[in-house]
Amino acid sequence: MPSPMPLVEPVMIAFLPLSAMVLSPDPLDCALHSSEIGTGWPVSGDDNLAICRLRPYRTGMSLLERPSSCCGHDHGPSIARLLAEAEAACRARGVRLTDQRRDVLHALLEHGHPLGAYDLIEKLRPATGRSPAPIVIYRALDFLQQQGLIHRLETLNAFIACPHHHRAGERIAFLICETCSHVDEVAAKEIDVALQGLATRHGFSTNRTVIEMAGTCRACRTASEARAS
Repeated sequence: MPSPMPLVEPVMIAFLPLSAMVLSPDPLDCALHSSEIGTGWPVSGDDNLAICRLRPYRTGMSLLERPSSCCGHDHGPSIARLLAEAEAACRARGVRLTDQRRDVLHALLEHGHPLGAYDLIEKLRPATGRSPAPIVIYRALDFLQQQGLIHRLETLNAFIACPHHHRAGERIAFLICETCSHVDEVAAKEIDVALQGLATRHGFSTNRTVIEMAGTCRACRTASEARAS
């Protein structure tokens, strides 16, 4: 039986025109932000690269403890609508969104920010009065990733629901706010092209690329500047 605790791969950031994180891949191909290509679940370089580690959240800080305020971010369609669209997408592919998978997706949509597997266990406990087994959660997360309904954020070893219509083969960068925990998805075609060019020049065969950046979102920065003035 596979271990319920997946190995966490080392993560690094490559500084290009943007600070980008590149790791060995996820099974998913991601693409553009919903503001650029609409909403709804999917139905179907430079050699002198500076490398450094991403600064993590404060040690010991649970994802559930991180700020949940959205600083005015628009989270798009309602949870009920997104769940209905997810179920329709799964039916169209001939796969089932079981109750357990639906519960995990609902928890991620409801929280609105990244959650780890054990954070999800704690969040789901009140509904049943007992904790789901870790292996059950990981299997549900694997399924949801394969269907493009959630993303794994490698730097946080956490997951976030994705209500965007991604196109296969296109890349996105995850912009992770360390103040409010909000995650934005933005087009990262230029970074992807540069990284692929770098790999090709060095004879490196890329299996997958994940791009993540941590910092302060516009809303939090604006709020901070307003408090300081």
